[in-house]
Amino acid sequence: MSVWRRKALEWLPECREVITEADNAMMAWIDIKFACEDAYRDQNTEFIDRVFAYARWCLNSRSIDTRTAAAICFYEDLPDNPRARADLPNRLTLSEFEKLRDLFQYQLKDNFPAFEKEFRAEIRRRRGP
Repeated sequence: MSVWRRKALEWLPECREVITEADNAMMAWIDIKFACEDAYRDQNTEFIDRVFAYARWCLNSRSIDTRTAAAICFYEDLPDNPRARADLPNRLTLSEFEKLRDLFQYQLKDNFPAFEKEFRAEIRRRRGP
C-alpha cells in the first residue's frame, strides 16, 4: 500500500471507501475536499482538523505526486469557500501560506491581493500587539 494511502486511512478512516478505490492521490483528494466542504457546512471541526493534518503531511511529503495532489486538489480551492477562507488563518502558518502563495494567486487572479491582505491582517490580529 502506498504511503499516501496508508496515511490518509490513518487520519481519515471515515473516507476509507474513496481512499481505497482512488487510482491515485489526486483522485482521493478530490473526494476528501468535498467531504471537507461538507464538514465546514456541518461545523465538524474535528474532521476538518484531521483533513488539514493530512494535507500538511502531504504538502511536506518527499513524493512530488503527493505534494501536488494536496496543493491542486485541496489547497488551491480553499479561498473560494467562504467558510474555509475565513478559517485559513487558523489552519495555515505564514510559512505554509508562502509555500502556497503562487497557487492561491493563480486561482484568485485579481482577487488575490485582497485575500492576502485579509489573511495577513487576521494573523497579525491573533498575534496581538
